[in-house]
Amino acid sequence: MLIDQVYAMGYLYHFDWGCPDGVHSGWAIIEAENEAQARLAVPPFVRSKARVVRLTKYTGEDKSFHEMLKEIG
Repeated sequence: MLIDQVYAMGYLYHFDWGCPDGVHSGWAIIEAENEAQARLAVPPFVRSKARVVRLTKYTGEDKSFHEMLKEIG
C-alpha cells in the first residue's frame, strides 16, 4: 500500500492529506530555491507525478493584484 511506503520513508508527517474527503493526495508547503529543489521533498516513487506550485503572498500595496481582482469581481 502506498501509504505504508510513505510512512516507512518518513514522509507521512511532512504532508497534509485529503483522504478523509476521498482525495487521496498529500500537500506540503515548503521553502525551496527552485522547482527542482521543491520536487526533492516528494517521495521518489511519485516524484514524477508531483505538481509544484509557487505560492505568493500579496499585500495591500500590490496594485497588480488589486487590478486582477477588479477584473474578476
